[in-house]
Amino acid sequence: MNVLTQKSKRNQFVFVFDLDNTLVKTNQANNNAYKEAVRTITGKDISMNMGRFTRSELRAYLPDLPMVDYDAIITLKEELYVKQLHKTKLNKQLCKILTLTRAGGNETILLTECSKTRAKQVCDYHSLTPFFSVMFFKEDYEDDNKYGFLKKILHPLSSVVLFENEDSEIKRAIRHGLHQSQIITIKF
Repeated sequence: MNVLTQKSKRNQFVFVFDLDNTLVKTNQANNNAYKEAVRTITGKDISMNMGRFTRSELRAYLPDLPMVDYDAIITLKEELYVKQLHKTKLNKQLCKILTLTRAGGNETILLTECSKTRAKQVCDYHSLTPFFSVMFFKEDYEDDNKYGFLKKILHPLSSVVLFENEDSEIKRAIRHGLHQSQIITIKF
């Protein structure tokens, strides 16, 4: 399966965008939803650093948490996230690149580790959805391996320009065949 159209093959580039903290700053919304979910399920208040609170940190913070409560927190966090969308912030410069590349007839791909529901909520909230040729979510690929998935659908990867914010994800993209010169590191 190859998502390139004949038109994009002529343009020769496929622009791939990560969502969380690349295209949209989402840490505060994520963390607020986690705090509320943990408080609701366990009655405990948790403190978080300025970074992104994750499922792994939830496990580390509450190691004796029964699996049923862990699952309930994750489910509730996803439900509460929509109330926190106003705490997200669009990367306006990168959004301008997205709109210009799409308007120029290039393929634009959202490749995220977000769930489909949450990613669509964020994209719809910031009116980003129409600017993507195709969107891929964590449900679309195996083993949280979005760059292995990208390699399968866009082989060879020589036409890809990637926008990513996380060093560990950039290293993973390189391990899957992208060259450092194809990756634009985003910090905002």
